[in-house]
Amino acid sequence: MPIVTIPVTIDKARVLACMGYSSLKLVPAKVLRECSEVISEAAVMLKPLVCYETYPLIIDESNNRLVLPDGNCFSGEYIFQNLASAEQVVVVIATLGNAVSQAIESYFKRGLALKGMILDTIANTVLEQVNHTLWEGLAKQAETGKQGITRRFCPGNGDWELAEQAVLCSLLPLDTLNVRLNERFMMIPAKSVSLVYGIGKAVPMSAVDHDCRDCNQTRCPYPKAHGNYELIIKRQDEVRTITARAGENLLEVLTGNNIYINQACGNNHTCGKCQVYIKCQPVPPISEAEAKLLGPDNLKRGLRLACFLQISSNMIVQIKEQQDMKIVSAGPAFTGEINSSLKKITVTVAPPSLEEPRDDVARLVQALRRPDCTIAYTPLQQLPLLLTAGEGDLSCTLYENEIIALAPADEIRMAGIAMDIGTTTIVAYLIDMESGRELDVETVLNPQRLYGADVITRIAFTQENPAGLAQLHRVLIDGINSLLERLCRRNGLPCQHIYEMMVAGNPTMLHLLLNIPCTAIARAPYTPVFTKGLKIKAQQIGLLLNPEGYISLLPAVSGYVGADIIADMLVCAMHKSSKVSLLLDIGTNGEMVLGNREKLVCCATAAGPAFEGAKISCGTGAVAGAIDHIDFSRYPFYTTIGNKPPVGICGSGLVDLLAELVKYGLVTNSGKLKKRADVKEGAVGPELAESLIVHYGKPAFMIDKETGIYLTQQDIGELQLAKGAIFAGISVLCKKLGCTCNDIDKVYLAGGFGTYLNIAKAIAIKLLPIEFQDKVIFIGNGAGAGAKLALLSQPVRQAAQELSVKLQYVELSASREFTQEFIKGMDFKVQQVVSNRSTMDGQN
Repeated sequence: MPIVTIPVTIDKARVLACMGYSSLKLVPAKVLRECSEVISEAAVMLKPLVCYETYPLIIDESNNRLVLPDGNCFSGEYIFQNLASAEQVVVVIATLGNAVSQAIESYFKRGLALKGMILDTIANTVLEQVNHTLWEGLAKQAETGKQGITRRFCPGNGDWELAEQAVLCSLLPLDTLNVRLNERFMMIPAKSVSLVYGIGKAVPMSAVDHDCRDCNQTRCPYPKAHGNYELIIKRQDEVRTITARAGENLLEVLTGNNIYINQACGNNHTCGKCQVYIKCQPVPPISEAEAKLLGPDNLKRGLRLACFLQISSNMIVQIKEQQDMKIVSAGPAFTGEINSSLKKITVTVAPPSLEEPRDDVARLVQALRRPDCTIAYTPLQQLPLLLTAGEGDLSCTLYENEIIALAPADEIRMAGIAMDIGTTTIVAYLIDMESGRELDVETVLNPQRLYGADVITRIAFTQENPAGLAQLHRVLIDGINSLLERLCRRNGLPCQHIYEMMVAGNPTMLHLLLNIPCTAIARAPYTPVFTKGLKIKAQQIGLLLNPEGYISLLPAVSGYVGADIIADMLVCAMHKSSKVSLLLDIGTNGEMVLGNREKLVCCATAAGPAFEGAKISCGTGAVAGAIDHIDFSRYPFYTTIGNKPPVGICGSGLVDLLAELVKYGLVTNSGKLKKRADVKEGAVGPELAESLIVHYGKPAFMIDKETGIYLTQQDIGELQLAKGAIFAGISVLCKKLGCTCNDIDKVYLAGGFGTYLNIAKAIAIKLLPIEFQDKVIFIGNGAGAGAKLALLSQPVRQAAQELSVKLQYVELSASREFTQEFIKGMDFKVQQVVSNRSTMDGQN
């Protein structure tokens, strides 16, 4: 009989939910910190073992018994009715071993009740995960054999007597598992369970493994609520079981449980990206609006949109696979002199005496020779014990003039984090604060993308939901904490040794980071609560740094020109040059700065979402399989990221496609996509001519027929709006500065989209002026690189503050010139730029 180990992961969100926190925003910072610590410890001690065997059943209807080959039987009306159709029964014992039970008991004995409760809950959720993983494997085997499988049944649950646990245990080798039963039929160690599944051709295939209505566990990993439905959510290798009430919206249920699903419109039923496969009875009908957004090809594949689906039964939900996004983290390295706000000083504190009985703090301050310095609360608590244990030799970490950490001499390792919080992605750099060396980098998608692809949609979420602001704040903090834990784990560094985090980001992201209302940013006159650089204690917002460490925010300029642009400027140093330069950061928003050391003007355009695929029918981010380059002179005419099967088209691919459509005459200068009847097949070739299709009565271009990836006339309109706004913004800034595009010496492109942009093709669609052909310099993730500079140098921080004051912000919505230039920028009337393939490849 098989005895197997099943790998598991510990889901912090589920653990906290099982502890009674219905929303992550309600979790105190202390609980979050201790939960993270206990999860790290539990990952080492949890050793799940599962033993199972399949036995044939004899149905004894006259006595309501299920008889096993050795003569033992399961009895009682409840278990008989549930397994009477089964031909076989799978008997299972699963255990986490004795170490976790001993650790829970140890926590409570030492007065660490919170940690004991957390570890107890972790064990319950892991045991549940083990059982579910086994059930999935058994269900696949049953399906292959054209059989069905029941959900699980456990002695002591429902109306099945706990005493029958002895029957299950007699069938499997308890000694091998180091498991036993006590006189009350309870399993020892406590984190063990026995259960059975019924299998047979007459058994309906169960949609769920666990039924909350039968569960009498007081600390069950699922909420006990009669009448709720259970949803099994599958995404790539992740499987979760959650509950939902009848009538709830599936997309809202997924986002409420922090399960990522691609979407861009914030549940407004307009983007068509929250695609899922569902299995349930009855299957909800498809509305005309849902069918139109999905399109005929996706309908044939059985896809549905989560935002249209209401919960009315148990359901299996397979989220359409989302690949990891290719996030740009590279940028210029720090080469200057380290002059940060952090200092490590080792001192010897003199002991007190009857002649000079000064307090501990006074003697520490004297040893530091900094009479004006203060001490934070945490090191104040530690000071007397450290002085006793270390006989006065201490390592002190100071932030400016405040003692924020103490340790025995030479034990403090001083690290910092430079972070770029973008609307779509987050990049964090772990920095050694003594050498300035970058130790590691970690990237992640911004978890707030659950609530919309752009800042306006997220701001609207905070307006429309009473707890919306707290929800967006909490999910961002959790995402950053997970990122920090991974960085620290890889580098053998306790999170407590990170003493400062320098943050760049757009104003909305910085407001949400601090849990500060940002609704005014979305309405005229678009006013943020703050723009000046701030610093706050990490513990105030629950980030897993040293609790006395600081979160420092680079300054912003306005509601839409943020700290990320200031960071970009620190990297390219355009403010130090006598020549005119242009900085472009085309991310989810499009911000730009023009000028030199004499004068600097800036603006922001709402252009980025289209170039990141958010408003495009088959658009996607820079994920594996995204179509990233297109050249009609080649076959096949597209490439994908990682050479994977195509899943959509990303920003650089969209620019290439538009340029090729214009070049081959398939799109007019005004942006109208031609019909197949209007194109001479001999002029463009049969393949391109056949790619011109009709989509719901309107022209479209089929990029890949097999996967149904296409570009519609509406998509072209979205791209025209985006590129027209960028082009117009550049024109307006030139007029404000009194220069032309010819006068611009260098054009700095920052961000992920800019890094992969083919400049020749960007010029061919008039996204960029033709004068920029040989002037572009890619700076990669300038926001992250600028945050590194500011983290390690106080003069750089001062320069950032001065730049935020010096920059003159131009509000484009109030500019008549912008409207005029925007209209000019919408068309494709531009001189064609010929560039050989090697040059293009070099730019990418």
